[in-house]
Formats: sequence, structure tokens, C-alpha cells
Amino acid sequence: MDSIRCILRPGLWLYCLLCVLPVANASTTVPVQVPSAHETVKNSSGVSTSGDKLKVNGPLQGEYIPREGTGTRVSVKVKPSVDFSIPRTINAIKPLVRGGFIPALATAGVTWAIHQLPGANFDPVTGDLLKTPSATTTKEYWYPNYRSGQQFWSSSALTTCILSTSSTTPSQYAVYKSGTYSPLTGSETTAGCHRKPQGADNFIYEGELSRSTKNCPNGFQGDTYNCNSSSPELVPFTESDYQFVESQLDTIVDPEWLREILLTSCSQAPNPETCADDLKEYQNDLIGPATVPGGTTTTTSTYVKPDGTVGTKESVTTNNYRISYGPTSFTFNKSSTTTYKENGEVTGTETTEEEGPPDSEPEPAEQEEPVPCTANCDGPAYDDLYQPTDMTKEAELDSYSSRIASIPILVALGDYFSVSVPGTSCPVWSYSGTLDIFGESMPINLQFDHHCLPWFVDLKPYIQIIVIFMFTMLAVRVGLL
Repeated sequence: MDSIRCILRPGLWLYCLLCVLPVANASTTVPVQVPSAHETVKNSSGVSTSGDKLKVNGPLQGEYIPREGTGTRVSVKVKPSVDFSIPRTINAIKPLVRGGFIPALATAGVTWAIHQLPGANFDPVTGDLLKTPSATTTKEYWYPNYRSGQQFWSSSALTTCILSTSSTTPSQYAVYKSGTYSPLTGSETTAGCHRKPQGADNFIYEGELSRSTKNCPNGFQGDTYNCNSSSPELVPFTESDYQFVESQLDTIVDPEWLREILLTSCSQAPNPETCADDLKEYQNDLIGPATVPGGTTTTTSTYVKPDGTVGTKESVTTNNYRISYGPTSFTFNKSSTTTYKENGEVTGTETTEEEGPPDSEPEPAEQEEPVPCTANCDGPAYDDLYQPTDMTKEAELDSYSSRIASIPILVALGDYFSVSVPGTSCPVWSYSGTLDIFGESMPINLQFDHHCLPWFVDLKPYIQIIVIFMFTMLAVRVGLL
């Protein structure tokens, strides 16, 4: 008998597990229609960089956790995310810059890189990149302090010394430090000009020379010291200029600049979708909240206590969803916490939670193309949709009007304006008398009989309406205030 029990007890536990396991809830996976890489970067909601990758978050996708029973759907706000290669993105714009800097390429990053080359610009018509040619804008020269009225300028102190002397006698010239006979070393700003006439034994001091600097913003006219009146004509970029701009593009790290470069380079490609896919590193998991609330349900019931009074029982169930994300779907696990109350006091709580990952991630459902109708295109035939009746709107309106007119308050108001005067007499009021002013007497004879006049009888309905309206407004005001 004991051996039979040893066999039956494990068997019962196995049967219990087989019955319980199928009932356990599993997590649920919901597919998401993810936009293409080009649409993601075109309608991005945020960009950032990490190493040599540009992370682009796409637009918000309205997704829902399906309703359960008669409940409502739970909104889940998810965003797609794509990583793009920064080096490939930069390399995609370089050939376009070389091919002609058309205004469509004038993103902030590309414009910045070009302007790093001094004097760089572009032709708005042809799109060719141009620059200001290299030119000397600063020159040093020596001039004689002892001569005025003429410019005896030269980059050499000795040449200035020779040019500035007025002697026609063949002479030997020399330049020394001011006040000495020591030769110049090159750092002096002043010097002495000396001349020894032919056949003479000693040098004659002619005067002092000074060194100065002249600036010409537009450069000089050839080898002279005359400034150009205007900027020289622009010249096309050279190969070294393009290489310099490309080296500057490689240093861009601003995520918004990189996004503009990616979008601009793909907009010039024959197929923007393929271009964006070529620059894509990989599709990241969707971005969304880790948990979302699922609402609260309250159930209340009553019962009779042993003492004969009525008691209440209440259960409050709060749902919550934990969510994990994949590249094209999200998976949620539902957890529910139920609090039990009896007569306002908590008697217990219970928590249930779904567990286990999905078996496999389903592919996003493809949208079916509409198929033209080929047969039975008129739709089903509907018979006996309308049953005639003897009722008419005129009869219903007349009946409604009669019921309104028979309301006691309206009957009373109508009788209020009905005046019964016996015989054919009319209410008439008259007055006769005199008025004495400054010793003069003036007779007065007044008679009010307008109630019997035809025009007053014709206006009676309108006067009734005005009086009723005035007293109605007064009654409403008194009632509200």
C-alpha cells in the first residue's frame, strides 16, 4: 500500500503542474510600423553623437496595448532610433562640394567649413567656389627724415640713403647706426645716412633715416608702395583649397550640423531612401517608457451581517504594464495588484504578473493594396427599410400647441388681458376743470377713451406679449438673485 502511495503522490504533483502551466499568462508582443531611415532623419525629434555614430530619434509613433474585454486601449508613445556613420555621412557631402557649391548645399556645417579658408566665397549663379588671391598687405620701408615733399622710399636703408641725397658728385655711401659708425644689425628703427665724395678722405653725415610699416588692405600695386583701390578679382579654388575644406568637414561634431549634412547629401541623390540606408550603421531598438499604467477597476458588493445590518465588500484592481523594446516591436507584461476591503478596512492584497518572453518577434503586418471590385459591386439589397405611418408633422405640431396652450399659467395670463364690459360701453375716464396762471384762467377738459379705439384693439396682442416678457424677465431675475 505504501508503494502505491509513493507512486501516486508524484503523479498528482505532475498532473497539477500540467494543469497550472497552460493557464499562466505570457508576455505579448506588438509589431510597430517603423518609418524608413530617410523618413526618420527627415522628421527627427532629437539627435546626438556617440563616438563616430550619429544617433537620430524619429517622430513619435502612436501605438497601443490592445484592449482586454470591454476595457480601453492603453497608449504607448514609442520612437524609432537609427545610428548613422559620421565618417560616411561627411564623405557623402564632399563630392557635392567639389562639384559646385550650389545654394542647396549651404548647410550650417558646410558653410562653416568653407569660411575657414580666408577670403572664400561662392558664385551664386554657377555655384563655383572662389577665393581672394593671396596678396601682400603689409610692407616695411625706410624714409629720410631730412627730406620732405618727395617719397624716397625703399625696403633697403642704403638704397633710401642713396636716393635721398641731392649731390650729383660721384660718391660712396654707407649706413650706420645713429650717432655711430657701427654697421646695422637689422633690428634698428633708425639709421644714419653717410656720403663720402669721390677723392675725399672722410664721410659726410647726410641725415637720419627711419623705418616704418605701411598697410594696404587690398594689397599693393605690384612692387610699389601704392595701395590697390579695390579688392582683386576672385580666383577659383585649387586642389589644396578643396583639401583644406574637406579637412575642416572632418572635424564637425555638432549633431544638428551632421543631421543637415546627411539630409542634404541624400536629397541630391537619385534615391534618398537608398542613400540613407547606405549611411545607416544599424537600426536601434525602439525608444519608449519602461512602464505605463493600465488603469484601475473597482468592484463593490453588499451583504447582510449576522446582526442584520448591511455590510460592503470592495475590490480595487490596479493594472500596470512593463515594456521592453526591439527594433520593430515592443513586448509588454501585465501586472495586477488587487486590494480587498470589507466595510472600509483592508482585508488582503493579491498580485499577479505575466512572465516569459515571446516565442518569436512577429514581422510588422504589411498593408494590403486595395483590390478593384469585379463582381457584386452594388452591395447587398436592403428591403423594408421604411414602414409608413398615419402620423403627420402637422397633426403632431397642433397637438403639441394645444397641450402648451392648456397649461394653467398660460390660461391665467390669457384671461388676465380679457376685460368684460357689460353692454356696449367702454371704460372711459374724463376730467373737466380750470387752471389759473397769473390771473388768467384756462379751461381743461380731458377724456381717455383709447381703449375703445380700433388701433388700440389691433395692438392688444403685441402689448400682451411685451407685458408678459417684462414680467417673465423680472420673475427670472428674482428667482436667480
